[in-house]
Order: sequence, then C-alpha cells, then structure tokens
Amino acid sequence: MPRKKTNEEFLEELQLVAPTLTLLGAYTGNKSTLAVRGTCGHVWEIRPDHILGTLRVGAVCRVCLPKSTTAKSHIDFEKEVHLINPNLLLLSTYSNNRSTILVKDSVCGHEWRITPDKFTGRGDLNACKICNTKAPLLKSHEVFLEEVRLLVAGLVVVTQYKGDLVWVSVIGACSHTWDILPHNFLSPRKTGHSCPTCAPKQVSKGEIELRDWIVRRLNG
Repeated sequence: MPRKKTNEEFLEELQLVAPTLTLLGAYTGNKSTLAVRGTCGHVWEIRPDHILGTLRVGAVCRVCLPKSTTAKSHIDFEKEVHLINPNLLLLSTYSNNRSTILVKDSVCGHEWRITPDKFTGRGDLNACKICNTKAPLLKSHEVFLEEVRLLVAGLVVVTQYKGDLVWVSVIGACSHTWDILPHNFLSPRKTGHSCPTCAPKQVSKGEIELRDWIVRRLNG
C-alpha cells in the first residue's frame, strides 16, 4: 500500500495545480473534504482528488464562475477563462459555447482554436496542445517524480515526463530498464510497478490446465 502523502506534500501539489487557492484545513486524504479559499475571498469545501484530478472541478470558485452555459457575454466568458487558466488569452470574440474561438497561451505563445464547452468541461484542453501533447494532467516533472517515489521505492525515472499518456523509461533497484505509461502506472491497476525481467507475467490457471492437457495427449 502506497504511503499517504503529507499535508506539506499536498500543499506543494496544490500550489502547482491551483496556485490561487488557500488551504484552510489540514489534508487527511484525497477523499476527505477540506475547506479552501479563493482570491475572491469566497470559501468552499472540496475533495482533494476533485482539485488534482483531470477535470479539476472545484479548483475555481463556483460563486464567481458564471453558471449560465448559453446566455453569457464575452466579458463573462473571459472571466471564466481567467479563473480556469490565467495564462490564456482570447484572440476572438465569444458568441456561444459551440462556436470555436481562437486562444493563445501567453507563456509559450502558441495559438489554437477550441469550442468553449470543451474548454470548460475538460481539464486536458485548457492548456497548449503543442506544449502538453496528449497530457491530460498538467503536472511538472518534479511532481511526477514524487508520485513515483511514493508508489515504488528505488524506482528512478530516466526520461522527461511529458504527460500521463506519454511513455517514460525507468530503472529499478535491480538495474533493469523498462518503459511505463504514467496513466497506467498511477492508476489502481499499478501497471509497470514491477520489473518485467525480474517478475515476468504470471501464467494463468487456464493456461496451466491447457498445457497439462496437451502434455497428457502427447504422452498417450
């Protein structure tokens, strides 16, 4: 069982994912609600996994976030964009949730088009598609290293983390190297935690029975 992260470790993740939030309670687990305060001054309760997860629901103030999905002005949508991703600039005028708009990342300078409904509903579409190719979780390499460290002691990541759906190479305590997919590695399935050389795939009961049947047939 992986070690539960500390309050300090959660604060570091919170700073990376939602730097505008202030933690008002102590972190006790990903599914235990805690209170946070936004820069607007409003306070609400949210589960940590709803802040750190792919959709990041709860990472923005629901009072300040416009609730209307159709009848909103360009200024309202601009405020909504700023709450979700303050680095994003609107280069075209918002008209409705289905009409594409041109946006620009003020950090990298890249531009792309997106429909507003997808932007507000999917965390992986809120950032530059070029700089975050196939990355549903916008986390730093350092945060991923910490997640790996907490899950498997002695595992070293040797290539740069570029997203949960981009393969990375790791070296185990056995000195063997293999590739893992972060999305599967961090999931409850724990795919890739063990060295495939030292711990080869186990043979199922059905495969054993089939093998024994073939041997009996061959031996008469």
